[in-house]
Amino acid sequence: MTRYVPLTQRAYWPTLLAKAESLIASGAEKRKARLTLEKEFSLGSGLLANAIARGDVPAIPSDKPDRARAASKGETLYMGEPCKKCGDRERWVCDGQCAECDRAYKRALATRRN
Repeated sequence: MTRYVPLTQRAYWPTLLAKAESLIASGAEKRKARLTLEKEFSLGSGLLANAIARGDVPAIPSDKPDRARAASKGETLYMGEPCKKCGDRERWVCDGQCAECDRAYKRALATRRN
């Protein structure tokens, strides 16, 4: 089984950043640049979108500045938009999911396993 390597630590990361810069400099809109990069580097849709939201791709500004700020400080949680399901605002920096709903899911999963 291969170990997961974060996107920012993969060998092609500097090339991806350079390509992102050139796409934005040429006037490509943010969404089109992301889709082009995903296709060119064979990335899943959420992988690059999460990297952009965390602020890992400087050429493409994050639409979630609170998440990017928390990621730059090395925090694991941030206060984002209210969850549609529970209304809580605490979210994970790594994927943007609601922390309370994630905890509830894990509790339910643990009870099902017992």
